[in-house]
Amino acid sequence: MGFDTTNVVDLNDAPKSAIEFAVTTALGMTDVVGNTQINRTQISVGKSEHFLWNKDGQIEFDKDDRSTIAQTGVHETLHELGLGHLDKETLKDPKNIVQAHPIGTVVTPQQRSTIIKNVEEQQKTE
Repeated sequence: MGFDTTNVVDLNDAPKSAIEFAVTTALGMTDVVGNTQINRTQISVGKSEHFLWNKDGQIEFDKDDRSTIAQTGVHETLHELGLGHLDKETLKDPKNIVQAHPIGTVVTPQQRSTIIKNVEEQQKTE
């Protein structure tokens, strides 16, 4: 299991060690932060050490696993919509869902406004 980092813009000029760190620690990756029209998100469902695997090689999901995967999906989608780990609004609250680790649940009103603005602007140009 792993990520295809070929088109992940944040890793384009990163040293090999940074790419290896990202690939081994991230639960998800988005190619281009802020591209609301054409993008790719990858989510690793097999990263967590607590996932149980059955004899057929399938993950045995429980409620917590499903929640982690859902949070990761939302987190990566918010990157597509233009929110970043180091944005001022993200850093205000350690429970913000765009925090790097651990993923929280909070999206601020300012972040919602940013998302709407990004989508509207990009739809006009397409």
